[in-house]
Amino acid sequence: MRNPMFHTLKFAFALVLIVCGISIFNKPAEAALSSDYTIVCGQTIGGQPIHCNLNTHRCYKCKVKHVVYFVSRTTYVYNCISRDAPVPANCERSNIGGLTGDSDLKIFGLTRHKAHIEGTNCITENLMEMYSSTCYSCEIVEILASAFIRAGAKAYQVSREAGNAILVVGMVLWIGLFVLKNISSFTTVEPMKMIQDLLIQLFKVFLAFVIVNSGIPTILHYTMEPIMLAGTDFGSAILTANVGINYELTQENFEELQGENQ
Repeated sequence: MRNPMFHTLKFAFALVLIVCGISIFNKPAEAALSSDYTIVCGQTIGGQPIHCNLNTHRCYKCKVKHVVYFVSRTTYVYNCISRDAPVPANCERSNIGGLTGDSDLKIFGLTRHKAHIEGTNCITENLMEMYSSTCYSCEIVEILASAFIRAGAKAYQVSREAGNAILVVGMVLWIGLFVLKNISSFTTVEPMKMIQDLLIQLFKVFLAFVIVNSGIPTILHYTMEPIMLAGTDFGSAILTANVGINYELTQENFEELQGENQ
């Protein structure tokens, strides 16, 4: 059928499908950002590193100042403090942690650069824990996905009802135009051909009705998802085979750095 009403019906139906398609993500987005890992945050009096679980505690880098007459020593120390405890004074949160902080000496307000003590602020295992357990780009994806989810959740029910109404009205108009065209034509009417065209159009409308009311997820579950899962599994296998971290070499470098600092 090539009349303008039929093209209008197809355009309206396509628009309904696009709006309904947003609902395929109609699941609560889960934040991938995680703080459930342990880092080195400070050391004990005996010099043993303190392992701070960021799921229950926070690591703070605190400024400690000792003044004796005109001589002052400023030292930064790392403290692992419970999440429920208030933030101490002169402290700021440190997500990467450290073993010991820098120390500076001032005499009469002037910094003695030769008396500067470099602390162990960079801990390799802390960075390994942080980057292997946290997804930084997921927060952006979460915000975008949540916006589409909220829009799809509100628009899906309205668009489904509108789609059903458009299908009914469009089908009635199409039947009227179809009958009028065949009756008013100068050619001989073929009843079997009319019935065949009518049944084909009814099947199309029925298929559109099923898609609109059953939801796009049901259709994609048996069509697109198997193909997408196969592609992601293949890509994961390639990444696993070609990307890796040499933990032994990293640990050796860390031990050499500790030895140099000592």
